[in-house]
Amino acid sequence: MNKLFVILLTFYVSLSDTVAQDGLYISTNKDRFVVGEQVMYEVNRFGEENLDEEEVPLFADLVAPNGEIIQTKSALRNPEAKHFFTLSDSLETGIYRIICNSMGATQAVKNIHVYTLELGEIPSREVSDIQIKYRGGVFRQGQSNKVVVRLVDSSGTGIQSKGTLVNSLDSLVQYLDTDANGIAGFDLNPSDSLYKVRFGKKSIDLIPQKSSLAVDFLSLNESVLIKLKRQSKGTESIEVLLNGESMMRSVFLENADTLDIMLPARKLSYGVHQIGFNYQNEPSNDYIYFHRPSIESKLYLNTIVASNNEEVEYVIDDNADQIDYLDVSVIDKNYVRTKDFYEEFYFDQVGLDLQQLDDRDFDSYLIFFGANLKKSENTDRLNAKQYHGVLNYREEFPFDELSVLNLATMKALDIRCESITGIHDFERVAGENTQIFPYHFTTYLQPIKRANFKETVAYSYPALRSSPSLSDGDIAYVKEYDTQRNIALSFKNNEKQSASLPAPDFTYNLEDYDVPNTMVDMINYVVKYVTVVKSKGDEPELSMYRYMSTYKYRGSPLIFLNDLPVYDKRTILNLNPKDIARVEVRNSYAANGHLGNFSLNGSVSFYLKDGVENPLKEAYKDLPVLQRCQNLNKKSVNSEYAPDFRHQLFWNAKVDKNKGSFWVDLKTSDLSTTYQILVTAYMKNGTVIQDQSLLVVQ
Repeated sequence: MNKLFVILLTFYVSLSDTVAQDGLYISTNKDRFVVGEQVMYEVNRFGEENLDEEEVPLFADLVAPNGEIIQTKSALRNPEAKHFFTLSDSLETGIYRIICNSMGATQAVKNIHVYTLELGEIPSREVSDIQIKYRGGVFRQGQSNKVVVRLVDSSGTGIQSKGTLVNSLDSLVQYLDTDANGIAGFDLNPSDSLYKVRFGKKSIDLIPQKSSLAVDFLSLNESVLIKLKRQSKGTESIEVLLNGESMMRSVFLENADTLDIMLPARKLSYGVHQIGFNYQNEPSNDYIYFHRPSIESKLYLNTIVASNNEEVEYVIDDNADQIDYLDVSVIDKNYVRTKDFYEEFYFDQVGLDLQQLDDRDFDSYLIFFGANLKKSENTDRLNAKQYHGVLNYREEFPFDELSVLNLATMKALDIRCESITGIHDFERVAGENTQIFPYHFTTYLQPIKRANFKETVAYSYPALRSSPSLSDGDIAYVKEYDTQRNIALSFKNNEKQSASLPAPDFTYNLEDYDVPNTMVDMINYVVKYVTVVKSKGDEPELSMYRYMSTYKYRGSPLIFLNDLPVYDKRTILNLNPKDIARVEVRNSYAANGHLGNFSLNGSVSFYLKDGVENPLKEAYKDLPVLQRCQNLNKKSVNSEYAPDFRHQLFWNAKVDKNKGSFWVDLKTSDLSTTYQILVTAYMKNGTVIQDQSLLVVQ
């Protein structure tokens, strides 16, 4: 019998798939953030197989708790740039998600906690419903049952609260405490015909049912022992199902009420499995089993002692030939949270958050949500209409022929000279919080009329089913971050980048002239080197002579109004010339060279009189703002007296594989302190190993 069982099981397992046993995952520099910080992220894959074409990540969304997409960016691998989201000050405290979608619609999710600098109390929520689930789906008489309770509000989000379990006489059986996700699990061998779970005014009945089969699991190192006990004499045959498919049939021996089945765990893929039983024509009862890899090996990391401001290099050569990918992060040891890669990975995918629960009942989560832990595919998101900024410009304008003008410095950024391949790369080369003005460069300067740099998408995800909680550690973390940030800001250089244009070649103060009644006449008769001419389409165009020359530029000059570039020349020509204070002409290369492509046809600037409203002011408030990805390996300021608060942030450790070993390069702090080095190794066999060591800076 045992021989037959082993043969059947081995045949079945070789063909079956577990639930979400591998797949794409998202790693971030940390799990807890304060608004204003940047979230570094990478998308990789764990499991035995290599990344196939269908799992190539296309884009990543930063998603609010209510499912709204805040930002969307490319997730294509770029070894020269770090992918990141910037958490704007407008965000509220909550659990946010980074959701990545691949070419084949495979979806991966990573939860992060975001806090505002002014932490208020988490608003209270009322219990809308009490939900109950049992191991195996039935509350059985005559045996111990694992019962899981979940409290939810009207939106389906879990609520942390206190309640009771009482019997039919309303006598207390035990107290119940739900966690931050509304989950509470307990064992109960019913000796009464009725039980009630109560939370406030809400209650739900628990009525034990007769059952012909009792089931228990015992996990061993190399196998899973399933212990079956029949409650009454009857049919001897029993069918065992794995992940919804028949795996084997067995029988109870004559005069025996128990049956042990050994499931060889080593032949199962890592992940979540559904095991069911059909006995005496009862419906199949599903039991959720999580096959966790047995991680016994370590990376054997040594404590590193180094001086401040020193380059540090250490080697990881244990098991290096078995490692597929390595994550290295350096964080303050006071803020290291207990993590379990597998638990958090699986439940991030279904809209729950386990990061805030250090003492969690994972078995209860499996019972309640295990059936939902499947590989997620989201074709709706993949097919949703996206607005990717410059990638959505008119198709006849090649992307690599675009340029942008930095309005903070009045300097141009030529895409062709900056190795920019997409909108996400702008952030790597643009200044911090820089408002930009896009132009298209062909044989002559031509403004782009549809400039939508907002990376948005016509799609919303389901709302998160977890709500944040504020621990003492969270509050201390935010307060320390705020204090040190303010100290650091006080040391910053107060000098601001000049946003003024270089000295003009010619200046015309109109108070010295008899100003005509139209802008066309004012330009033609007052402003030297600039004229208004008719184009082939009988449209007025501005034309400029080169400096000290009788030759004109091929195209129209770049036009500024109060130092704001103008898309449409009609904006200028429709002004009242009596409202103009002065006009500046720059028609030499020396006066326009800093503009890059923008200087090819010269520039002319019009300045309004004081008190005259600028018609561009309202329209330009929505111009795109690009933010640079901060280099977190450096201090925020150069002052030798400025404090170093990088322990609040992530250091981008450089990891190279050379001659069968992983070489990790770090730059130590300016301060004497101790850091925790967390190394996560994703093994080629699908396991994930986490190990830690110390970096002591003296």
